[in-house]
Amino acid sequence: MPKPLIADIVIVGAGIAGLSAALSALESGARNIVVLEARYVPGGNSMFAEGFFALDTALTDSQSINDVKNKLWRKSLDYSHQRVDPFLIRGFIDESAHSLRWLEDRGFKFIWRNVFHDDETRLYASEIKAKSRTGAAIIRSLVKECAEKGIRVFTGTRARKLLLDRKGRVKGVVAEVEGQEYKISGCCVILASGGFGGNKALLKCYVPFYTEAIGLVGIPTQGDGLLMAAEAGADTQDTIVLETEGPAFRWSRQLSMAVTAHHNTIWINKKGRRFTEELFNPFECANILCRQPEQVSYTLMDETIKNSIINEELDNLGGLIDKQDTVMEAKLDRMIQYHAAKGRIKIAGSWDEIAQWAGVPAASLKTTIQEYNAYCQQGRDGSFNKDPAYLLPLRHPPYYAIQCNPTILVTHGGLKIDLKMEVLDKQAEAIPGLFAAGIDTGGVDADTYNYYLPGHSFGFSLSSGRLAGRSAAQYAANECVDQVKDQDIR
Repeated sequence: MPKPLIADIVIVGAGIAGLSAALSALESGARNIVVLEARYVPGGNSMFAEGFFALDTALTDSQSINDVKNKLWRKSLDYSHQRVDPFLIRGFIDESAHSLRWLEDRGFKFIWRNVFHDDETRLYASEIKAKSRTGAAIIRSLVKECAEKGIRVFTGTRARKLLLDRKGRVKGVVAEVEGQEYKISGCCVILASGGFGGNKALLKCYVPFYTEAIGLVGIPTQGDGLLMAAEAGADTQDTIVLETEGPAFRWSRQLSMAVTAHHNTIWINKKGRRFTEELFNPFECANILCRQPEQVSYTLMDETIKNSIINEELDNLGGLIDKQDTVMEAKLDRMIQYHAAKGRIKIAGSWDEIAQWAGVPAASLKTTIQEYNAYCQQGRDGSFNKDPAYLLPLRHPPYYAIQCNPTILVTHGGLKIDLKMEVLDKQAEAIPGLFAAGIDTGGVDADTYNYYLPGHSFGFSLSSGRLAGRSAAQYAANECVDQVKDQDIR
């Protein structure tokens, strides 16, 4: 990296939010664009996206599209008890179809899936060739496009501090590369650093129920955007949400989605008792699990239930998939055996052995199993009214117990923004020259990830990145005719 470096727009983070911001800024007339990525590989948690929220572009009737938008908007407000920004939600839903088209114009083709809840409208898009690697395929393509179009992406470069002029306008960043500091002057900055899932101090500060029993399965981002913006006077008290899943097996998300949270299993806590109806909404179930002793649960099944799950041939979002697309039967069995050898799963011939391994009262566990088996025989769950279709008794050893916790995928929130993606201060005024995109921002989720907008971590990051890029390009064109001089910044 040259020292010092001057740019029109400096973007912090090379995930989907940062890369889409860079390309959108270029499309909007900006030319000298720099992207800083703390890790040595671009992409961040965007690489793991299996799909994303978008409105189906096949909906060509304007009234139908408006009806769908209104329904999703209302559902989102109701789900969050009105604790989100209604204008931001509306803008995201509206922009999603344009973001999908933006990717389709780059040669991507998508298939549609219903996930997490039934709906007559297709909302979750996966790249037809990449399938579960949709995020990685998109990131690789956008990184290549940035290189071809002259957008400089510096990896291994961590932004540490925002540069401000005497009027409080953001004019660049101080970055760190292998222990050395570099000043990067610019007309404006876009923060897209991907949250703070790996920063335990920030998690304990902003999330009252967080404990270290909640494992991280994503990349350990450190909250650089939040910390820099706070130092510059930003309002960082907007709603912060952990995108948690549970009951989750932290060593394998695929095993979690296909087995540990399956409806046919039963879930017990450290007291040896069931604590909820075992139906799959991983985000809300994680809330229930966080209330259990030590935030630990055990997923239980017998050999018959295990085989029923494996033979369903579930994909890693819990949906049924075609036989020709998988060798799931053998794979899941191998995974279970592998983790059992590591001591993370117990396979035993009796419930006493299971109780001893899990550290739960044996008598309580046996009572739970007997009670549940009686419910299965009656065809009615007397405790939680579980759907009778999933009431399968646990009678045939070997028995299985899988230790589970809530897990964090990413954090959402912290920075309060307006519809131009400008970062706001504590008086709700825009900080000149400072924009943010993706999950560094708040206002889309309240206390639980909104599953009515499936895949909106990636989808919102894509759309907000594009909006931030356009806004930053306009700001740079209007406000930064002359490049910043060193003596004007602090």
